[in-house]
Amino acid sequence: MKTFFKVVLFVFVAAFYSCGKDEVSSASSSITSAGVISGTISNYSTTKVSSIIFDDKHTCEVSSEGKFTCNLGTPELSELSDLSELSTLGLEISDPKVMVRFLDYVTSFNGNPVDLMKSNITKNMTQGVGAAYSTFIYCDRDITIKGNKDGYVYGLGVKMTYDVKLKKGWTEMVGTIEKVSVTTGEVTLKVSNTIPSDLKWVAETADAPETASKIKMIKSLLKK
Repeated sequence: MKTFFKVVLFVFVAAFYSCGKDEVSSASSSITSAGVISGTISNYSTTKVSSIIFDDKHTCEVSSEGKFTCNLGTPELSELSDLSELSTLGLEISDPKVMVRFLDYVTSFNGNPVDLMKSNITKNMTQGVGAAYSTFIYCDRDITIKGNKDGYVYGLGVKMTYDVKLKKGWTEMVGTIEKVSVTTGEVTLKVSNTIPSDLKWVAETADAPETASKIKMIKSLLKK
């Protein structure tokens, strides 16, 4: 499961490497534009998380019910990066001067690392189609990103379609796997502001009971 989480994160973030009012972008969003992130770990009763560290500087304690809230605020200018790589790959960015920050977080329980992600991935998604994963991004201005991008992650072909509108501040974005080729293993991934209603915060340890099923799923996805 630990390997699964990291590979999925790499597909949705590394392959993406990219990207109003103080309210959430939709009813199911976990973050406000001002940077207040919150949620409930759906499987907290079986997989405990004691704390979450956001961007190496914001420590958030997790309640006995698995709930957490943290105010990220506005990143420092030195923490931001540009999207020049995306613009050179043919994607249409409404303002190429935009500066962004991807949220990074580390979780633990009694000093032991725990993987945490907001997703709808289950052991029954044997082919990966419909799997969705949230990323949290800060932008220093309003922008839109549109277009298509091809890439490879760990030898896996990824065709990405962008249709994203981001306002200044923090935004939750979602990558959703729409197709996995049976013959080539190529993944078609859509990046948008649409947040599926079945996304949940899920934590897993390396020795979680469902590890074997999740590893089987990712191997099927990667066609290895």
